[in-house]
Amino acid sequence: MKLFCLFSIIVIIASCSSTNVFVDTRDGQRYKYVVIENRYWMTENMRYNIEGSKWNPANPDTLFGRLYNWEQAVKACPDGWVLTSSPDWMALESSVTVDSLRDDLFKKGQFRGNNAQALKSKNYWGTPGTDSLGINFLPAGRARKDDYFYGLGELAFFWTATPYVWGGIVKPLAIYRYLENDSVGVHSDKHWKKNNFYSCRCVQYYEDKAKKVSEKDKQYFVDERDGQKYGYVKVKDFYWMTENMRYNVDYSDLNPANPDSLYGRLYACDQALEACPKGWSLANGLAWFNLESSTIDLYRMEIIFSDQFRGKNEKVLKSKKGWETPGTDEFALNFLPAGKSSLDDGFSMLGKGAFLWEYNALEVEFSARHIINDSSGVYMRKKVGVEEDVLMSCRCVKYAPDKRKKTK
Repeated sequence: MKLFCLFSIIVIIASCSSTNVFVDTRDGQRYKYVVIENRYWMTENMRYNIEGSKWNPANPDTLFGRLYNWEQAVKACPDGWVLTSSPDWMALESSVTVDSLRDDLFKKGQFRGNNAQALKSKNYWGTPGTDSLGINFLPAGRARKDDYFYGLGELAFFWTATPYVWGGIVKPLAIYRYLENDSVGVHSDKHWKKNNFYSCRCVQYYEDKAKKVSEKDKQYFVDERDGQKYGYVKVKDFYWMTENMRYNVDYSDLNPANPDSLYGRLYACDQALEACPKGWSLANGLAWFNLESSTIDLYRMEIIFSDQFRGKNEKVLKSKKGWETPGTDEFALNFLPAGKSSLDDGFSMLGKGAFLWEYNALEVEFSARHIINDSSGVYMRKKVGVEEDVLMSCRCVKYAPDKRKKTK
């Protein structure tokens, strides 16, 4: 718990002992917290009275907290804490999911995990939970804009800080999680930001940046399809391959000027889905978000609301060779400037830029991440059409957070 005491400049801590109590200086409310998956999770719903938030008159316990619309929820957490994001929830859900399902969890749509009982409180539910992580999710229900309350004792709804994006456009909806009385998993969905009122949970991170990774931390994987060997490292919640894919999918291409086999092949978007071996997936928005927010000098809440420009220190991701302006490669990810290819321009940007596919299964759309030689950050292109004739690199990932015990 010594690390948490370092946050005392911006957060008042009632105790750094096993009590784990935080005091919100805005109103004097006290909140307990536990350690789960590299995060401090509050174990109580927020009660801070933002104008327009709602209090269920039938609420049997103050710990059920207030209900907020999304715009209120992103403001409800005290300084030093942030509203939980989808990646935070994924790490939590993975903690209570059997290993056979964890690899696929991060690309699922609605149903997430298979042991919601471990997250539910031991009181107030019709079917009580075991609360094995001490997270104490209570069935506070929800409310509508017209003050209609329902689901108390049966449902728990929680806003995430993650807005809903469709077709590259941020919609007036946001992602939320909910648990039902008799369901065995956690569900994810989207709803209107202004008209729905849910509970709010806050988290704090040990540190914004991931720990540095060196070559000695690298592990290796052999692709059974062609015998190719790939290195991989763990950066926060994901295993990342440290090399671009080289698997020869039909009609993928190899730049004849490619100076190193590790630069890999270039793939069209539909080919990119076939590039990763079994057990690995093409890096999606959650994986990129996790990487950017872990390695780039930004708080997660700032990056959640970013548009195209994401971060201001891309050199920590760039390889130490190949670039006109070399990177420091502080996480052994070895992002190489493999360039891209298109029907109109042929091969281009070799040595000057890294262009990598991203695929989001829920939205069924492709995006891209760009790192350019002299840029000061990572850029996101929100949508790349299937009809576009552009070939780019592929990186594959596995979701694999640490399974940390709660703080006692």
